[in-house]
Amino acid sequence: MSLIIKSTIENSNATAQQLFEHCLNMNNLEGCMPPQVSQWLSTADSCSYNLNGMATIAMKVASSTAPNTIVTQSEGDKNPFIFTLTFNICAVTDATCTLQLVFDGEVNMFMKPMIEKPLTNFFNYLTAQLAKNAVAAA
Repeated sequence: MSLIIKSTIENSNATAQQLFEHCLNMNNLEGCMPPQVSQWLSTADSCSYNLNGMATIAMKVASSTAPNTIVTQSEGDKNPFIFTLTFNICAVTDATCTLQLVFDGEVNMFMKPMIEKPLTNFFNYLTAQLAKNAVAAA
């Protein structure tokens, strides 16, 4: 069963290109993760982490189109489900942009009601932190 979660749309005071470059490097995601994330490992194009001490999530960059889209996908057999996570970046002005994350996962229909709200909160938090932290990194 497909579970699609769209995060809130967050404004960033970074340019679309700055936010794109920040999000494209998976090493930069660590500083944007909520406290529930532990055991972080990353390279420039992949990362893995433990969420709430329950599940290990691993993902890698599958494709990107500068400065608007980054598509990551689940990697390896550790993940509890197969998913893609898309970073949608939209320039608002020459100096500002917006970010929205879109999660599309294949989940067991019994898991869906248990994970939908925590994942929505997780992606909303991550989106807000990425939009804010890209400015500091620029």
